[in-house]
Amino acid sequence: MKKILLILLFLISSLSLHSEDNHKIYSLIEVCDDSGCRSTRWWVKDDFQEYYLNSDFSPESSQWIPIDKFPIWLNKLFKIKEDLHTYTILYDFDLPPNFLESISTPGIGFSEIGEAFEIYINGNLIASEGIIKDGELIYHRTVRGVTYHIPREYLNKTQNRLLIKISGNPNYDHTGLYFTRDYLIGDFDSISYSNRDFLSLILTGIYIVFGLYHLFLFFKRNKDRANFYFGFWAISIGVYIYTRSNLIFENPWDSIAIQKTELFVLYPMLTSIIFFFEELFFQDISKPGKIFGFFTLVLSLVTPFLPIHFSEILLLVWQFATLILGIPLMFYRLIQAIRLKIPNAKRILFALIIVSSSAIFDILDSMVFNTGLSFTKFTFFVFVMMVMFILANKLVELHNYTEELNENLEKKVEDRTKELNETLNTVNELKVQQDGDYYLTSLIIQPLGLNLNKSKSIETQFYISQKKKFLFRKRNGELGGDLCVTGNLRFEDINNRYTVFFNGDAMGKSMQGAGGAIVAGTVINNIIGKSARNNRILTDITPEKWLKGAFLELNNIFKTFNGSMLVSGVLGLICEQTGRMIYFNAEHPYVTIYRDGVANFIDSNMYMRKLGTEISEDFVLIQYHLSPGDVLFIGSDGKDDIRLGFDKQMNEDETLFLRNVEKTEGDLNELVQVLRSTGEISDDLSILKISYHPLNPT
Repeated sequence: MKKILLILLFLISSLSLHSEDNHKIYSLIEVCDDSGCRSTRWWVKDDFQEYYLNSDFSPESSQWIPIDKFPIWLNKLFKIKEDLHTYTILYDFDLPPNFLESISTPGIGFSEIGEAFEIYINGNLIASEGIIKDGELIYHRTVRGVTYHIPREYLNKTQNRLLIKISGNPNYDHTGLYFTRDYLIGDFDSISYSNRDFLSLILTGIYIVFGLYHLFLFFKRNKDRANFYFGFWAISIGVYIYTRSNLIFENPWDSIAIQKTELFVLYPMLTSIIFFFEELFFQDISKPGKIFGFFTLVLSLVTPFLPIHFSEILLLVWQFATLILGIPLMFYRLIQAIRLKIPNAKRILFALIIVSSSAIFDILDSMVFNTGLSFTKFTFFVFVMMVMFILANKLVELHNYTEELNENLEKKVEDRTKELNETLNTVNELKVQQDGDYYLTSLIIQPLGLNLNKSKSIETQFYISQKKKFLFRKRNGELGGDLCVTGNLRFEDINNRYTVFFNGDAMGKSMQGAGGAIVAGTVINNIIGKSARNNRILTDITPEKWLKGAFLELNNIFKTFNGSMLVSGVLGLICEQTGRMIYFNAEHPYVTIYRDGVANFIDSNMYMRKLGTEISEDFVLIQYHLSPGDVLFIGSDGKDDIRLGFDKQMNEDETLFLRNVEKTEGDLNELVQVLRSTGEISDDLSILKISYHPLNPT
């Protein structure tokens, strides 16, 4: 950084040395001799007449206003309510001794002049800028640091007259001679060189390149938003400095477009640096910062569409808002960072004090002093170097840390590998224990879900696939809460045999669901076992009362779990001789009947709540008469919970199962294959198929 500063100082000094060669340049606004310096007198009139160009014309009348001090603001001297008006500025002068002999190419320089004008020397036109057509100013040229050639033959040693015919908007304060100094006559090349701000051009290039570099870093890693804000700020500063330099007026651009561009990039500059500090130190934008940012964004967006004199009003609004809110907010956030002992906050505060001091001067200069001096472009360079120093320190710290990591990498890898292996062994041990628990639990469930139906008229088939799969000691297993049970009971006499069936789904995944299935299977098998033991004939109870008793026993047992274990299910009886079926549905998927190639639901909207629910409700039995060839499908919600397509959307169409039954013509194995090919089954799946084929159909 020291080398860069030395290079910059060298450039400044070299440019300054050249500018000090000013013996061929003379001021038009003051005359200096051995007794001191005194202001010259200029004259201003709010119109223009051709006879003003005559050499014998004298402006010393009551209609002309004498001017002894710059700047010359024509809108303040004359209150004119028009959109365009023409004025005359006149100055009589004598050339310094030996001027024509010592100057090879005479020239005249203006630090600022606009908006449209013609410059005459002794009645001869030497320069014209701006275009007025049909009473409207269509090409604005408010220019700074311009130099115009004066033909030698136009000049006299004494009694020379400079006349400026100048036109512009009376509401716009840039109509006239806006700056307080540097209205010069002398050697053309010397004046031109003194007006060319090469240093601004160099700084502009540095800031824009540096800003683009940070934007590149942001686009590579957009989480680091501080890079975006700093890059935007640096580019804005670069563009702003270029629009404020004299070099831009060497291009034939409309000065209104130049000034609006200047204002467009000026307004959000302070916002972007505030956002940069907040992201750098706090990784968040404060509410006052957002409000100020929105305010400056609105100003920036409306500026291109407003007349230039309205834009001047907005500039004043922004200047006051910056002094009252923007700068205090910026320093407040920096002081917060210092109190939190955030690294580099003090360094940035020091550099920012320098930048802010120069920025305040520039704002006050544009509002009050009007000297045309601008220091922010130099102090900002100091700030940029400070940020580069901070970033370089971070890079060095990162490099040192990387070297340290490389030196100890092998040992750290060994230690880390050892830790990972120990953790992996622990996880494997826990996994083995867990799979062992799963395996033992699955062994308990297996004898509870048996197809013990021996009827020749009623055929029953199971398909059960639990969602949780595991491997224990080379044994594959599965665990879940789905359960199927069948058996046979006799009512009234030995020939009146019924097939009992149950399909249930316990609430919960893996172990929780398996626990519910164990309880449900134990109770169901116990009830069936007691009722069918030793070929018992149930003469003292009807099938309806037997189902109600089974429901009450199941429900009461699950109630003891206080809602932590619920079971949905269908429990029913089918008479072998008549095909009469009675059952209850405890919040289980609807029972499906497949008859004559068509599948339908039997019990849609007819079921009770899950077993174990505390809410009391009426017991509901559903009756249905089966015909020869009828096929029933009773399944858990796994048959409907299918994730479809590439986006894995959950199926919400209950009739999909009906269509699949029809598609497979009631074949259980094909039905399962179709379900799996339809999508991903996301839950335990159990299907109980019941086919009715009576030996002696009635």
